[in-house]
Amino acid sequence: MKSRHILLLAFASYLFVGCKNETSLKDKAEKFVKDSVLISFNDPKSFELVSTTIDTFQTKDALKNTQDFLKYASDKEDSANQLKKIDSLKLLNQDAIINYQFTIGYRAKNQMGALVLDNMLLFYHPETKRFKVIKLQDKE
Repeated sequence: MKSRHILLLAFASYLFVGCKNETSLKDKAEKFVKDSVLISFNDPKSFELVSTTIDTFQTKDALKNTQDFLKYASDKEDSANQLKKIDSLKLLNQDAIINYQFTIGYRAKNQMGALVLDNMLLFYHPETKRFKVIKLQDKE
């Protein structure tokens, strides 16, 4: 009976720590948007955060994407580079997270003053601890 309680407590602790890490990253992503991205908006004061979703990419995902790319590559130099990349990816821990993708949904005013609903994509690289904006609203 005690072992069941200990196992349940350990599992609950694991879930709490894992969720806290993603919540922390979510907070960092939202802070990055507010501090660094909003300055490029037409009307930063109109920004309203709607949603934030997180997706993780592991080494095995990168390996699969590279192998899929290789199937359709026509350039021999590209193929050689992709084969080198595959060899180096095979040496890494396949379950390691290589980056996080955030989809941030928001409302903001465009140049014409209309309130639009859009989203942006951010990548977060755990090794460099930096965000990179992949897609941002067209400021029309």
